[in-house]
Amino acid sequence: AAAADDAAARERRREARREAERLERDAARRERKRAAEAEAEAARLENARKAAESEAASSRVAREIGRLDLPSALAAVGFAPSDDASPAAVRKAYKRAALRFHPDRTRCLSVAERARGEEVWKALGSKMEAFERTVA
Repeated sequence: AAAADDAAARERRREARREAERLERDAARRERKRAAEAEAEAARLENARKAAESEAASSRVAREIGRLDLPSALAAVGFAPSDDASPAAVRKAYKRAALRFHPDRTRCLSVAERARGEEVWKALGSKMEAFERTVA
């Protein structure tokens, strides 16, 4: 009888230990799920902020250089061609500006500066294509 009682007590302790381990696993699983949800929400908010910054930068760049020709647009962003404004001087100024505003070169800047740089880079690229068609 005593042996049966000891075996029953051991079995109860084993069951209690299994139940405690199961509860710990469940709690850890819930915590991981909460952390993943919080991380996803933070990523969603960051993406929304980046999209808003990009949209704002796009409209600012359109206002700044949208209707300007390439030499004027280059001057507006601080890369004015030399005094003669020959096609070669415009190309040289464009190359300097394209390197300055290239997305790979603006990675360490703030989100707003990166967005503005990318928009300026795209706008100057399309203006350069139009300039090459008129010059060629």
